[in-house]
Amino acid sequence: MKYTLTLLTLVFALFLSPVLAQEATPFTQKPTNPKVEAPDINLGLVKLPSMMDCGKREALENITNRYEEVPFTLSNGFIMTPGGQLVVGQTIMYLNPEHGTYTIIQYFAEASEIVDGCIVHTGVNFQPMQIKPKGTNL
Repeated sequence: MKYTLTLLTLVFALFLSPVLAQEATPFTQKPTNPKVEAPDINLGLVKLPSMMDCGKREALENITNRYEEVPFTLSNGFIMTPGGQLVVGQTIMYLNPEHGTYTIIQYFAEASEIVDGCIVHTGVNFQPMQIKPKGTNL
């Protein structure tokens, strides 16, 4: 029993040491356009914390290629960090019109060595919305 306990301790020490020795590198992004303002928080809205998949452009585009999505729309957008900081960048919606899948990716104006952008949203069943004319029951 003593031998087993010693062996387990040694194994944990060998495998956990490299993990604990790695230094965390926080990702910080400064807004590139100070003229962009956050939405007014006094409109009865709440902030929903969310997780996004982020990475280099090649890794992000591998996802869109996997679903055979092509660039569909282009815009300038921003993401608000939990601290209220705005991250500005180019937003591209990729679409597979045959299968109705889509991915929205924001590429940051100031990319880091680790991250060029994030997948903001993905979905299925993309289709045009039929808008009812005002004043009708159509």
